[in-house]
Amino acid sequence: MNLNMDLATLFSFKFWFSLFPGYTSEVTLQTLGGVFLAALFLFIIFFFSKNKTQSINKKVFSNLSYLFLSFGLLGFVWLFFLYEEVYLLGARFWLLILILGHLVWLAKIVLYLKLRLPKEKEEQEKKKTFRKYLP
Repeated sequence: MNLNMDLATLFSFKFWFSLFPGYTSEVTLQTLGGVFLAALFLFIIFFFSKNKTQSINKKVFSNLSYLFLSFGLLGFVWLFFLYEEVYLLGARFWLLILILGHLVWLAKIVLYLKLRLPKEKEEQEKKKTFRKYLP
């Protein structure tokens, strides 16, 4: 098994945007499969933990669970096409699109956590204290 790879290849345009991916080593397939399987396990964790959290955090846990579900499933679909060496659908640029799309989705969740969630918690506390004095 030859694990020597030139890192300059990873940064070349031809490597990422070749429509025919060519042979992919077993180590690469197993590593990518492990990453996508971990994403599916994270989906299960966030999906079942959203029922145990406060109502204000359910939206965050729900968004995170669907993020990991789509990453895992789309990743396995792409991995199948890569393994079968399908002409266009197994191309490596789909992995870039998959990762960039999910990073944008994750950034939106983080922005919600940092910007909107504290305001929503504050409004909920105000409503709670207001209701405390109502008959």
